[in-house]
Amino acid sequence: MHISAYIWLALLILFVVAEGASVSLVSIWFAAGALAAVMDLILGYPQDRTALIGFFMVDASRQGTGLGSRLVTEAMECLRAQGFTRLRLGVDKGNPQSLAFWKKNGFMQVSEDRYIVMERDI
Repeated sequence: MHISAYIWLALLILFVVAEGASVSLVSIWFAAGALAAVMDLILGYPQDRTALIGFFMVDASRQGTGLGSRLVTEAMECLRAQGFTRLRLGVDKGNPQSLAFWKKNGFMQVSEDRYIVMERDI
């Protein structure tokens, strides 16, 4: 089973209950009793088959271990299985580490205003 299988099961349940509406799901991962990562997904925004990562954070002590990329990959697999086709997010212009992370995970810049907006097909 994937490291976050039970968290993504909650995503599946929420999707079934609220299909057609924008729904937010916050997932929190702990390791050894400490916070490891947090992800906020908004389903069906800004289009029906698009999900938006509103917030994603991996604890500094776990950055560079592959945890963040694994969680993003699992989220995309789960979303794809539920019929979502795109994943979107915004990156703060002053955060080059975050921009590099999302590019490494296949996201491409689609616009830039207050934030750098990135997307990828899933």
